[in-house]
Amino acid sequence: MSALTHDNPIIQEAYAELQRFYADGETREKIREIRRFVRDYEIGMGASRADGIAEGKAVGKAEGKAEGKTDAIIRFLTRRFTNVPQEICDRLYSITDIAELDRLTDIVADCDTLEEFTSSF
Repeated sequence: MSALTHDNPIIQEAYAELQRFYADGETREKIREIRRFVRDYEIGMGASRADGIAEGKAVGKAEGKAEGKTDAIIRFLTRRFTNVPQEICDRLYSITDIAELDRLTDIVADCDTLEEFTSSF
């Protein structure tokens, strides 16, 4: 560092200012506090981000499970009654409660008509 500061007066001046800056105990302590704050903030954000990712995965998994159940219900309806109107499909896809979709799966197995099925939800 001394070779650089020796040849360049601007660097010499900046280096001297940096030395004065760090020589002040109060300033040095403020710098330490800021570094601790930044470190703690980054650690906290890391945990928060990990929690958000885990929550996002859980939501995505639940949505995928609901969609899979809905796909199965529509497939059963189509096999049993041939034409399933889009409105019924849309209503089924709007259901996200797994227990409700399980209930509808049981109904589709037992109903005699598409109208009987649609009257159940």
